[in-house]
Amino acid sequence: MMHLLLAQALAQDTVSIRGDVRYSGVGPVVVEVLLIESSGPPLLAGSAVVESGNGPFEVQVRARIGTVSVRAAHDPDRDGVSETDAQTIWPEPLAVNSADIEGLQLHLEQSLEPRPGTPASP
Repeated sequence: MMHLLLAQALAQDTVSIRGDVRYSGVGPVVVEVLLIESSGPPLLAGSAVVESGNGPFEVQVRARIGTVSVRAAHDPDRDGVSETDAQTIWPEPLAVNSADIEGLQLHLEQSLEPRPGTPASP
C-alpha cells in the first residue's frame, strides 16, 4: 500500500515535455531536458530516445523544477552527447511549473563534418 501511495505521489509531481523530432540523417536521436543553473553547467533532468530519428518524444521531469533547455542530438556511439555529435537546442528556455509542455518541434541536420578519427572523403 505504501509503495502505491508513493508511486501516485511521484506521478502527480511530474510533468511531461512533448514534441516531435526530425533528423535529416539516419539513426537514433536522444532528446535531453537540461536544468539551467545560475552557476555551473546545465544538469540532465530527463531524457528520451527516438530510435528512428524521426517522431514524437516525451520526457518526464519533476514539476516546478525551474528553467530548462531542450536539446536533441544524434549520438551514434551512445556514449553521451558531445560537441562532435549533430545537435540542436530549442531556441528559448522553458519554465517548468505544474503543467505539461507540448508542441516542441526539434529539427536536426546531419553533420557533414568528418568526425575525429574518420578520414575525409576524397
